[in-house]
Amino acid sequence: MTASAFAQLDHVLLVVSEAQPTLSFLTDVVGLRVGPRPPFRFPGWWLYAGEQAAVHMALRDNGAALAEQVGAQRGPGGGVVDHVAFRIPDAQAIRRRLIDGNWPFHEAVVPETGERQFFIAIPQGPVVELVTATS
Repeated sequence: MTASAFAQLDHVLLVVSEAQPTLSFLTDVVGLRVGPRPPFRFPGWWLYAGEQAAVHMALRDNGAALAEQVGAQRGPGGGVVDHVAFRIPDAQAIRRRLIDGNWPFHEAVVPETGERQFFIAIPQGPVVELVTATS
């Protein structure tokens, strides 16, 4: 299969019971920005990486409107997002942001490639991996 045969990641939906911790992490540390969002029947946010709405976020406790919109095709045990990964340009800058923001993290190195990985378990969200080729 050639590289052009693979689909590109469009977005990740995070359903949380409290928005602020996840919004703070994704804007303050990852560098996403809150941007335009269509007028769905339930509250939520779209976070942009450049021109792409890479992360969609909705509140868990929004009654039937959220379930109708995002859960209609979900069967029992709809699955879990283990982590969401963002490629970043500068490991030192991210390390400093995590330390300055008091975000607990685990840092690892990918064998053979030397890429740096930062794993952060953000409140009300999945584990986030920040990965970069620089140390």
